[in-house]
Amino acid sequence: MVEPDTDGRRFVLTRARILVLGRGDDCDIRIERDSVSRHHARIVRNEDGWVVEDLDSMHGVYVNDLLVRRAVLHEADLLRIGEVIFKFAGDPCERPLDSDPGDSNSGAPLATFAPKPAKN
Repeated sequence: MVEPDTDGRRFVLTRARILVLGRGDDCDIRIERDSVSRHHARIVRNEDGWVVEDLDSMHGVYVNDLLVRRAVLHEADLLRIGEVIFKFAGDPCERPLDSDPGDSNSGAPLATFAPKPAKN
């Protein structure tokens, strides 16, 4: 299922970015579904790679159909937030977290995060 508000867009993750997913107006990725909490989950980068964390949501966060409170995301993982399934694309450790901040590539995308295409 593709969330209509995301319109199939890809959400680019960079080293300095924290993405909050939910129904709230202040969320980075807004998912307007009743099954989604105002602040449902966040995706952050740490020494483990890209990590999804449940923000005490009502309906939980699932990675590859397993209910999780916190999980490291890997290439092709499926992340379910409410009724919406996203596919994670990218190596979670493409570049060291402590890479030189003066490097011109430090703000370059490390991974992408996109809704999974709907099944026909």
